Formats: sequence, structure tokens, C-alpha cells
Amino acid sequence: MTQTAAATKEAVRRLLACTVSSSLAMYSALAYVGHPVGHLTTPPMALPAIGMEGAMSAFVHAGLRLMNCQTPEASYIGIVNDSFEQHVCDNDDLASVQQTAVVWDPPWLGMCLAMPPPPIYACNF
Repeated sequence: MTQTAAATKEAVRRLLACTVSSSLAMYSALAYVGHPVGHLTTPPMALPAIGMEGAMSAFVHAGLRLMNCQTPEASYIGIVNDSFEQHVCDNDDLASVQQTAVVWDPPWLGMCLAMPPPPIYACNF
């Protein structure tokens, strides 16, 4: 877990987002008070944050590479870290991202706290 710390952190964020999104009242309250968990938007209630979308894309590429891996030298750690590195780029060099147009920004959750909470949509049943 320590050798894939960035990917593990994103996996925990994704799990937390799915867990909280199943309780609309709790999610709405966390978003209203500006809690960081209130920024973990997930479908179908809202589109994911750009950073989470980038992490999702990195996980898809890592999973495909692990599934198609034919060499015993390739390791889980190497494939996962490489997949996330391929999704990282700075704003000045978007061409550095390989195989994808979705960018993963490692500190994305910390940066979105300066923004207002995402809109909350009430469900009328």
C-alpha cells in the first residue's frame, strides 16, 4: 500500500464517495458546511470532480494493463504507478499526458476546497 500510496488514496476517496452518495441527506449536509467529503461528487447525483475523473481513468488503464499483462516481470506496483503517472501533467504541457485526455491532479481535493460546495439536487418522490 505504501508503494502505491497515491492510487490507494484515490481508491479510498472513491469508496468514500460511493458510500456517502447513498445517503443524500448526509452528503448534502457535508457539502453545505464545506466539509471535504461534500466535494466527493459521484454519478448519478452529480458528475465526478475533475480529479476523481482522472483517477477513475487511471484505474481503468491500470486494470486493462494488468489484465493483458503477459510478462512475469511486470508488477502490480509498477503498472499502477505508471498508469497514474501517465495521467499527470502540468497545465503548461498537456501533451505530456499519454493515452488519455483525462488528467489526474494529485492534490485535486485540497484545491477544490476554495470553491463553493457542489449544487445539491433534491429528489421528489
